[in-house]
Amino acid sequence: MNWGRSICKDVGGVDDVVTDLLREAEFQRLLYQERGGGALAAIASLAGVVLCGPSGSGKTLLVDALRRHADCTTRVLAATDVFKREMGESEGTLRAAFAPDGNGRWMLLVIEELDVIAPRGDAAADGEDNDGDHHHEERVRRELLHLLDGSAAKGIFVVAVTRSVEAIDPRVLRPHRLGTLVLELTCRTREQRRDVLRVVLRDAQVEDAEALLDRVAHVTHGYIGADLMQLARAALLNAIRRTNAATDDVTITNDDFDKALSQTRPSQLNTAESTVSYRTAADSSMVGLQGATAKLRAILVSPYSAASHRSLRLSDLGVSLPRGVLIHGPTGCGKTRLALAVAHESPLPLLIADATQLRSKVVGDSERAMARLFAQARQLSPCIIFFDPLEAFGKACLFCFSP
Repeated sequence: MNWGRSICKDVGGVDDVVTDLLREAEFQRLLYQERGGGALAAIASLAGVVLCGPSGSGKTLLVDALRRHADCTTRVLAATDVFKREMGESEGTLRAAFAPDGNGRWMLLVIEELDVIAPRGDAAADGEDNDGDHHHEERVRRELLHLLDGSAAKGIFVVAVTRSVEAIDPRVLRPHRLGTLVLELTCRTREQRRDVLRVVLRDAQVEDAEALLDRVAHVTHGYIGADLMQLARAALLNAIRRTNAATDDVTITNDDFDKALSQTRPSQLNTAESTVSYRTAADSSMVGLQGATAKLRAILVSPYSAASHRSLRLSDLGVSLPRGVLIHGPTGCGKTRLALAVAHESPLPLLIADATQLRSKVVGDSERAMARLFAQARQLSPCIIFFDPLEAFGKACLFCFSP
């Protein structure tokens, strides 16, 4: 398949995802074309892959590029097209989507919002007052499972799109169905963010483009595709306001991006369990904390600052950063102020673990809230999680044994 390069030109930061997707799709197409493979085809056949990622990560953009550049028949099945009011009509829609090509050619089937079509069983049952609706969803899930099992023999390769793999029925993610290859769309590396910015600003004039985009990519930790597009838009608007001219000759400068960075933030912070509400600067007014401030800056600020993106990194020296820092002291000594002030200087996203929001009297709610917090942190990684106070989340236990 020679259309992978064309897709990467339209969607930045997805080179690895596109490579894995097209490699598996090409292998499945060869298996279908060599139908005499027999036992080999039965063992190596795969119904499809799953594309997952948060809203704004570029899933729809990638699917649209896949449809434009694919050199085979492509169908799209949306969740809104599946569920019908009449009995059996939803299953019929699924069967029509999985019908083989009339000429017997291999084809791609894109299923959008798989977590809506085949939700996890407990999630589908939560809050259901109408047993008929639950039974309807279960029939749709069973029909989808049946069609996935026979899709490879029909020459159909499924590309399913979802926001969260955890929200999908585990039966859909069994091996040889859609669970063998799960591809996540992220912008966790500097190279991925730089590729996204390069695609977004390919028609714009950027001053010293390579150096500027590399610097911006280094400080935009936690940003996904939609956030980077918003950042580029804000930088362009700043350039238009500065020059007072809305023409194609406007040049985006370093100052335009610096101002845009102060106007935007990662969108995933909007859904975080707890985000920062108190921010200040670590200045000379924090008397007596200069030593602790310098140590925190060496861990949280210096390795991720814009000034260090071209300098020698700690990993080049074989030195790894600590996984966390414990700040302790009596009440009123400035622990919270120090931590938030230094975290404010760092370009990393900051999450605050508030015990009043995370702890609950209901059994299991605290654990679920903590799991959501760390799942959010993984999507924003690298990031900072601030526990204040730590003893509110778990105190030391003393076990006494008597003979």
